[in-house]
Amino acid sequence: MAATAPSAGGSAPEAAGSAEVPLQYSLLLQHLVGDKRQPRVLEPGSLGGIPSPAKSEEQKMIEKAMESCAFKAALACVGVPGKIRLEEQCH
Repeated sequence: MAATAPSAGGSAPEAAGSAEVPLQYSLLLQHLVGDKRQPRVLEPGSLGGIPSPAKSEEQKMIEKAMESCAFKAALACVGVPGKIRLEEQCH
């Protein structure tokens, strides 16, 4: 019972004589990441979790500022050493 290997130039489905159309990766890529990609509308309620009201423009602006690298760097340079100094004064 010897297994026969497919020919060097073809794959197993082609060697078996199947009539399947070969997958065209360029078309698949167009639909996944290219121009034909459909935008997804992600609603927070559909993702599960705790439902929350939509954020106002002010909340979005504050969140964007607090997540920025400049804010985090300033907090690391000023806030953390300040907290350490306060703890040293209390002890």
